Amino acid sequence: MAGRDSFRLVAAAVALFPLVLGCSSADEPNRPSDLLLVGTDPCFPPFEGVDLETEATAGFDIELVSLISRANGWRYQDTTLTYDDLIPALRRGDIDLVASALPMPPDTLPDLVVSDPYYLVSRVLVLRTADSMITGLDDLPAGLIGAVAGTKLSDFSSRVRNLKTYPRQDLSRAFGELADGSLAAMIVDYPLARSFLATRADLRICSASLGHEYYVFAMRAADSLRLRRLNDALAGLVGGYTYELLHQKWFGYPPLNVAVPDSVSARWPTR
Repeated sequence: MAGRDSFRLVAAAVALFPLVLGCSSADEPNRPSDLLLVGTDPCFPPFEGVDLETEATAGFDIELVSLISRANGWRYQDTTLTYDDLIPALRRGDIDLVASALPMPPDTLPDLVVSDPYYLVSRVLVLRTADSMITGLDDLPAGLIGAVAGTKLSDFSSRVRNLKTYPRQDLSRAFGELADGSLAAMIVDYPLARSFLATRADLRICSASLGHEYYVFAMRAADSLRLRRLNDALAGLVGGYTYELLHQKWFGYPPLNVAVPDSVSARWPTR
């Protein structure tokens, strides 16, 4: 658990780390077939971030990719990019895989393919601790609601008028604006909220779930054979003991049943 505790420090400091661009496919035209270039945005703990002790990329997604690579005899190399740059880099061939808490896209992209879901995440409201009477979206006063870029917002369009999205690298600022009253609430993935709020007594997680999203990996459509091998490895991991241990390490509670959305539960700890 020490690794997860030190990793939490990144939530406040990750914006200080420069983003490092990896070698493009043009730089490495004869890239070995067993080398997997993985793109990730290190601003989304505990899924991915930077370990302050080693300055290496770390997180749940990174370790899951490591297990998948080992099962297939691949070597992987991670490259850090901003979230908005991940898909363009994948299309250019600069990376082979997006592993960055990527929500399942609503539509099929002709040039890209996504993996089977590897994570089922619940969305929650983050509120000021002083707003103890608020139990859900319907209780919110008029005001600006924050959300993380990439969150599926269509679920809230009929209930939230004033919505502001924040890039992943600006999440510390977003939580600060919530604390000072600039925002009425934040719509956040539960694991991310719990990671950021671990050392904050002024903010709290509303226990009612706002629904769920699936996270997937993305690859180029031309790489469909490697995607099949990735999915085979995923099938052997998700729901198994190794996956449960990995989840417990990074999140501190047991995983949801990825195949059963109704397993999203308000019984999770709010601290």
